Amino acid sequence: MKPEVILDFDVPIWRFFWSDGTYKIPYEFEYNSKKYSNGITLIQFAWNLVSERDINRIKNDIVHMPNPVLCVADIKIFEIFKKKFTCGVVLANHNAFMYEDFYQIKNIPKKYNLIVNSSFEIYKRRHLCKKIKNCVHIGYFQTNDYINNKSFFPNNGIYPNFENGKEKNKENFNIIKTDKITEFINESLVGGIFSSEEGACWSSSEYLLCGIPVISTYSHGGRAHWYNEYNSIQCDDNEDSIKNAFDIAIKNLNNGTFNANKIREMHLQEMENQRNNLTNFVLDIFKKITLNIPNFNELKNSLKHYQLSLYGGFDIQKAIIANKILNLS
Repeated sequence: MKPEVILDFDVPIWRFFWSDGTYKIPYEFEYNSKKYSNGITLIQFAWNLVSERDINRIKNDIVHMPNPVLCVADIKIFEIFKKKFTCGVVLANHNAFMYEDFYQIKNIPKKYNLIVNSSFEIYKRRHLCKKIKNCVHIGYFQTNDYINNKSFFPNNGIYPNFENGKEKNKENFNIIKTDKITEFINESLVGGIFSSEEGACWSSSEYLLCGIPVISTYSHGGRAHWYNEYNSIQCDDNEDSIKNAFDIAIKNLNNGTFNANKIREMHLQEMENQRNNLTNFVLDIFKKITLNIPNFNELKNSLKHYQLSLYGGFDIQKAIIANKILNLS
């Protein structure tokens, strides 16, 4: 996967999104016909990578990297990686680097009880919410033809059976524009995430940045790092538990425990905390390898919107659309 290249400083910063170890990250980079073998290499993780096999893959990939920094999603993974790796490890969940201004609270009427925004794959376990009425499902199909698949939702907004493969029939879905995603979220009372294991999960943070609470099954991978008693209900992975969690969420919305502005602000504050974590960590590396130390805020601004340039191009709108095509998870 092509690296994000930041060359505003005399020490280049390379950032990669490491998912499953199926590709090798180079340790020599070429940019504008100039080769670099020095610098700082930031590795962001797409999945809950804590098995010995995963750790050995990562070790093999980073062995030749200049100054590798592993950006992990939660405290549990942080503690495991600190024991397993001698390189830099920092708590910097990839959701902390989303473009927060794209996901806003909108003062529009609610239409749906629950929104489920994820790929149409069995491991997302959409069927667990079928005891909740009036749900809207949006997402994407996992295919190489990303550009033509953008985002879909059922014509009638009613839950189909996502366990039998019929959801692959795209004739049953409409394509929606990227900016409609935040509208669907804002039209919903609650957001749902039901996978047992994945990465930090962008959709979960999209819900929270739009000010709606989350009901989530207990999970591994990092999304629970963002949850607390004021923005979410976590529960077991069965239909009755999901329905009960939804009922509690509605009660908390009605009594003010869940407040849209507070939900968004708490997420923004944790994003800032983790951006500061990474900036300070990288700044310490600069101090060890060069006399040309960047300004803290300049460095932070270069690092903070990782998602924008992840899949090419620095035009904000195009980058967001590319992001949504590939990472609506």
